[in-house]
Amino acid sequence: MSWDKNRPTMTTERVFLLVQRQGKYRAILISVTNPGESPADLRPQDLIDAALKQAGATLDSTALDGA
Repeated sequence: MSWDKNRPTMTTERVFLLVQRQGKYRAILISVTNPGESPADLRPQDLIDAALKQAGATLDSTALDGA
């Protein structure tokens, strides 16, 4: 159910990544929004490799230690 009856319901999924680019740590946000209450067929996780390649970055593997 939408918080505003005049606006359609949207479902948003987000992934935050800690990456290294040119020796510095940065964050990347990947977000996928789908109309309705169900998640989209395409998940943010499906876009991680493409986002890293486009940013010229590598995933900081220490960020995965707590996962």
